[in-house]
Amino acid sequence: MSRQLTGYTILVTRPARQASGFARLIEEKGGTARVLPLIHTLREQEQWNKQLRKLEELSFDWIVFTSANAVRFFQEALKESEAALIHNAHIAAVGQKTAKALEEAGWQIDLIPDHFYAEELAEQLRNKTNVGDHILWPKSSRARNVIPSVLREAGALVTEMPLYTSAPVYENKQILRQLIQEKRLDVLTFTSPSAVKTFCDFLSGLEDSLWKSIPVICIGPVTEKEASNQGFMRIRTAEPYTIKGMLHALLSMDKC
Repeated sequence: MSRQLTGYTILVTRPARQASGFARLIEEKGGTARVLPLIHTLREQEQWNKQLRKLEELSFDWIVFTSANAVRFFQEALKESEAALIHNAHIAAVGQKTAKALEEAGWQIDLIPDHFYAEELAEQLRNKTNVGDHILWPKSSRARNVIPSVLREAGALVTEMPLYTSAPVYENKQILRQLIQEKRLDVLTFTSPSAVKTFCDFLSGLEDSLWKSIPVICIGPVTEKEASNQGFMRIRTAEPYTIKGMLHALLSMDKC
C-alpha cells in the first residue's frame, strides 16, 4: 500500500459524525489525521414545528437535497409528521454522499448533477421542471440561495425548509490555537465555508503568518472561495468534489 502521506499531520475539521471516513483514508496513506471538528449541526428548534406543517399541508413534484445533513434532518421531520409526499415526489441529490444517504433511507434518486455543486444541480433541475412545479428544499438556515433563485426564475414554486444550522465547537478553540502556535499541522482540510470561517475566527489575535501559508485542501469551489477570501495562500480544490477527491488533492499537492 502506498504511504505517500507519511510524515504529514493533516487537520480534519469535519463534524465529528462525518470525520472518521476521511481520517481513515488519510491514515491508510501513511498520514496522521488530526481530527478536530470546528462546527457541528443541530436542529433549527425554534422553526421545527413550523417546518413540519409544510410537510403535512403541501405536496411537491420534486424534493432537492444539497447535503447528507439535509437528508438526516428531513428523515427526522418525516418521522414526526404524517406526510407521505416522499413516495410521490422526484428526488434530486447534489452529489455522491448525499445520494448514498438517500439510498440508505430507501429513496430512489431521479437526478444527480455531473458536477457536485449547487449551481450545476440548479441548472439541471431547471431543464427537468415545468412552470408551476412545486419544489421542496430541505436545507440549512445558512445555505446559499442558488437553488431557489434559479428555479423561481424558471417559474417553479420553491418552498424552503430550514431544518438545521451549524454552530462553532467552542471547546476546540484553544486546542486549535495551540496546534497552530506549536506549528504541528502540515495541511488543513475544509469541507464547508462555515468551517473555514470558524477556523479563522478561532485564531483571531494570532499572527497571520502562523497559518495563512499552510497548504489547504477544500472540498469544492464555494469552500475554496471562502478560504481565498480569508487570505490562505496555498489552496487546492478536490476534483471531484468529494472526500475521495480531497484525498487525491492531498496526494498530488506540492509538499515543499
